[in-house]
Amino acid sequence: MIQLPLYVSLLVGVASLFMGYGAAGLSEWTRGILAFGALWAFAQFQRWRWFPSIGLFAALIGAGYGLWIGLPSGWMLAGALGALFAWDLSDFERRLRASAPEDAPALVRRHLLRLGVLAAAGLAYSLLGMIYWWKFSLEWVGYAAILSALGLAQLLGEKMRDER
Repeated sequence: MIQLPLYVSLLVGVASLFMGYGAAGLSEWTRGILAFGALWAFAQFQRWRWFPSIGLFAALIGAGYGLWIGLPSGWMLAGALGALFAWDLSDFERRLRASAPEDAPALVRRHLLRLGVLAAAGLAYSLLGMIYWWKFSLEWVGYAAILSALGLAQLLGEKMRDER
């Protein structure tokens, strides 16, 4: 139940960093970012508990460096947030497996709802900043639409589960 949001967060983080570095024509970095994302997904599949912390650190370093060299701040923010959410969900999944509570689905739903609210607030803040500085592009419209659709699907899924 938590695997899909975890991999979506990881994909969003890696894709955002890829787009930011790719927009600047830094092809060496984009290949490294893709390899990093594939390694993180493999590590998650293998349940290497130690890797998400390294992945978060690497993503934050990549996003920070991107900001330092003047890459689009929206992509760097989205990359850092995607990595942060993937790290959080990985840790939450590990703790959930260790404790095995009876109401695990309810705990997962509440945790995902909190992360969704945090993601929406972060996205709204970054979108407002980009609109203010007129750096809003077509890619960001697509990014916002995809995240909105995922959030709406999660919300509708919650509502349907509660009605049963």
